[in-house]
Amino acid sequence: MDETEKDKRPALKVYSWNLSATNDWDPETELPQLRDNSPKELVEWINQEPDTHVQCSAIMELIRHGCLRKAAELARAFIEADPTDEEPIISNFAQPVGVFLLKMPLENIPLDPMEFNPNSRIEYIEK
Repeated sequence: MDETEKDKRPALKVYSWNLSATNDWDPETELPQLRDNSPKELVEWINQEPDTHVQCSAIMELIRHGCLRKAAELARAFIEADPTDEEPIISNFAQPVGVFLLKMPLENIPLDPMEFNPNSRIEYIEK
């Protein structure tokens, strides 16, 4: 594939880690925790003051930053910690997305954006 053909590939837009997709998370202090901590650590941190909006916002940040598998792991970790979180998490997203995050085998969920579609190009949203 030459350079002209590469430029015509569909773009997958992913937020860079210096920008919050939801405007709920501080890029200096909180986004690095979402990026670097394990789902279990995130549940312990976020559930200090349980709030479904905050849980779903964390999941959405991971999705918009191209971390779909980690988003699914986090959603499942929230539900493992409190099974009553399942319905609010599913209903906060379009139902197919919520069900996908909770029911799709993890090994079938992409680890990074290039696994979504290898024929795509990644565009990072910086502002």
